[in-house]
Amino acid sequence: SLICQLLDQLKGHVVTIASIASIIRGNKLSSYVASKAAVYAFFNSARTELLHSHPNLSMSLVCPWAIDTGMFEGFKTRLQK
Repeated sequence: SLICQLLDQLKGHVVTIASIASIIRGNKLSSYVASKAAVYAFFNSARTELLHSHPNLSMSLVCPWAIDTGMFEGFKTRLQK
């Protein structure tokens, strides 16, 4: 397919940004957690598919901690930063 041909020509590193919320669940954030969990799952599936078939591509997933933007007011976990 055309996509496979394009992937064969690519070289580089793909960085995907998710959130710690994709791994650690928090209260009052169900929609946000679900969307970041989808990014996390998609990344892991894509990485697994491309690992051996496209060795010129490497991938990283970044999951930053909650940032004090107001959106995370009331966000609590059992883990400390």
